[in-house]
Amino acid sequence: MKALFTFFTLAIITSGYAQNPREGLPVPTTGRTNIPFPSVRIPTVFNPTSEAKAPDFNQLIATGDYYFNQKRYSDAIDNYTKALDQRADQHAKDQILRAEALQAREEKEKALRTEEERKAEATRIPQAEFISRTLTDNPWRNAAFVCDVTGSMDKYNDQTLAWLKPRIEAGDSSIQGVVLFNDNEDHEINMLRGTHSFVPTTYEEATQRFRDARKESHGYDVNENNIQGLLRAQQDYPSCENLIMINDNNEPWDFSLASQVTKPVHVIICGPPAALEAAFLNLARMTKGSVHFNGRSYKDLDTYTEGTTLKVNNTTYVVRDGKFVRTN
Repeated sequence: MKALFTFFTLAIITSGYAQNPREGLPVPTTGRTNIPFPSVRIPTVFNPTSEAKAPDFNQLIATGDYYFNQKRYSDAIDNYTKALDQRADQHAKDQILRAEALQAREEKEKALRTEEERKAEATRIPQAEFISRTLTDNPWRNAAFVCDVTGSMDKYNDQTLAWLKPRIEAGDSSIQGVVLFNDNEDHEINMLRGTHSFVPTTYEEATQRFRDARKESHGYDVNENNIQGLLRAQQDYPSCENLIMINDNNEPWDFSLASQVTKPVHVIICGPPAALEAAFLNLARMTKGSVHFNGRSYKDLDTYTEGTTLKVNNTTYVVRDGKFVRTN
C-alpha cells in the first residue's frame, strides 16, 4: 500500500513538470514574507576649518629681522613690505634699504667671482694633459728629469713618457738624464737608496726603467725622498741647467737637505687639487725655480717680499721669515 502511494505521488509531480517543463520544480518556501531592509542615509559631518590668521605687524617685523640676520634679504624685504602695508614704520623702511643694498652687493660680488672663475678655468690646463702642456709651454733647456714613481703617479708617468718619446727618438741633447725616486723606507740620508739614474737612449729602455723602479716602490709612507732625487740628478748630470721634478702633492721627508740644491727646480705637482704643500713653494723660491699645480703656473717666487701673500686655489700663503707659510 505504501509503495502504491509513492508511485501515484511521483506520477502526479512528473505529469505537472511535463506540461510546463520551463517552470521547473516548485521552490520550497519557509512561509515567511521577505521585507526589504530600508536604506539608511548617514548624515555628513561638516567640520569647518578655520582660516589661517594673517600675521600681524609685530610678527612681520620680527620675521623680517630674522631673515635679515640670516642674510636672506629677499625674504626680509617681503616681510617688511607687508608690515608697511599695515602701518608706517621707519625701522621697516630703513631695513628694506639696507637689505636692498646688501643684496645688490652680494649679487655684484657673485658676478665678479663667476667671471674670475670663468677666466681662471679658461686658462687652466686640464689634468689629463697637464704634464705635456706644462713641459711644452716651458721649454727648459739642458734639463734633468726627477720623477716620483710611487703608486700614485702611474698615470702621470705615462704622460711624462709620452712627452719624452719623440725627443728621445730624435736624440734631443737637452734632456741630460732622468732620476726616478721611489721612497726610502728607512728615511736614511743616502741618495743612492730609493733613486735610479739613467740617460735614456730609447723609448723602450725608458719605459722599462720606469716599470722596474715602480716595482721597487715601498709605499710605506706618504712622505717621499724628493730632495735626494734632486741631489742625485745634480751629482750625475752636473752640466744640467734646470731640474724638472714631477711628483705628487706629498711633503718630502728629506726637505732639510733642500739648501744643497743649487739648480733651479721646476716642480710639476700632480693629483687632485688639494691644498698645495708649502714645501714646494719654498723649494722653488730657494732655487729660483717655479711651481706648476692644478693647471696653473707660479713663477718668480723669489721676488715675494716679507708679508707678501700668494693665493693658490682657495689657500692663502704669506711670506714669513723668508718662507711661505699657509694661513688657512
